Amino acid sequence: MQDLSAVENARTHLGDPALTHAGLAQIATAHPDLWPEIARHRLAYPELLDWLDQHGDDNVRQAVAERRADTRDATNNNPGLPTTYPPADTTMRAVASDPQRKLRKDIVNLMWVYPVSLLVQGLVGAIFTIILIAVNAQTVGGFYSPGSSVASSTQNFLDLMTPWMIVMTLIGMIATTCCYFILRQRHLITDITTTTPVGSRFGQLGQVLIAMFAVPGLVAGLSLLIGLTGYDPSGPMYSMLDPFLHSFLGIAYVCVLGPCLEEVVFRGAILRHLLPYGANFAIVTQALLFGITHMNLYQGIFAFAIGLLFGYVALNFSLKWAILLHIINNTLSTLSDQSPVLGYGILGFFSLALIAAVILTIRNKQQYGSLVVAGRPTVIAHPFRVAWSHPLFIVITAIGLIICIVAML
Repeated sequence: MQDLSAVENARTHLGDPALTHAGLAQIATAHPDLWPEIARHRLAYPELLDWLDQHGDDNVRQAVAERRADTRDATNNNPGLPTTYPPADTTMRAVASDPQRKLRKDIVNLMWVYPVSLLVQGLVGAIFTIILIAVNAQTVGGFYSPGSSVASSTQNFLDLMTPWMIVMTLIGMIATTCCYFILRQRHLITDITTTTPVGSRFGQLGQVLIAMFAVPGLVAGLSLLIGLTGYDPSGPMYSMLDPFLHSFLGIAYVCVLGPCLEEVVFRGAILRHLLPYGANFAIVTQALLFGITHMNLYQGIFAFAIGLLFGYVALNFSLKWAILLHIINNTLSTLSDQSPVLGYGILGFFSLALIAAVILTIRNKQQYGSLVVAGRPTVIAHPFRVAWSHPLFIVITAIGLIICIVAML
């Protein structure tokens, strides 16, 4: 018999309006006593019902049959109702038998693929650079023409690289995304397509949107405070982005193509890979890796905060909503760089969003607190301690953080 307090805690989660299909599958894995209730739950999807029907007793099978009958009636009466939900094999991996060992194995797999994907992106850049140097070396007046100064040669080289930098970055990011087939294999498709109908929850999406606008307002405020010391923390970031903002392809990458590929990697593959160990753990860990990937502490802090919001949206709604919010965020940031007047206007908008976010947080603190409670793991204790204490995780994240700090100097 299971611990009564654990069962009651899981039963409380079943009634939480923020519960997701993945969370329901986690509860089913950990609490067989609740299988009849889970079979009748509003979020019980076909693959989960099949799993319960296969492993449950007569009471569970009866509950499954009743739920299937109700679903058929609802579908007949409402033809527009969604009928596809996340397959069971993406959310119900066997973690109950030895969850700590399985988590360590999964974190090792992730922390090998993560740096390899970054190295692949760097390798693509190196190959492009070598090819450009080889081609330019045969051209009269190349970037290292005889008698030219070091400064002149360097500038010629940068002028040569700038038009190709966008193509190089795009190909590198596509190669990076492909690396996650190693981690997720065929599950990467369902990572992208898994969705939960929004229904009447557009108010929740609206609050996320306000929080997303509030983050750059907060970061800008911190930047102004740091700027009083005479140091501009945003300088390195804008110097890296500048070549992208002078061509259509560059703007398309920053505003659309980049967000799509980044969401597939972080809120698709990585988030779903870690989800069996708790929503909180999966969301925070992918946001941390997302921040480190930007290789700049200033931009990384912003990316971490935004990554938390996008992770919540991808998990509770779908990846396409996270992609849309990411596109909106990057587009507004790009527009703010086009002119000082437009930039100040958008900054003012972000400041108002920050004020609204503070008011919402104070007013809805209990509701937001319940989201944190609902995201706690049901099949493993202390996933952060188990995973983040692994030597490989410590080494990879430490190296990434050091690079982020050095890039600010």
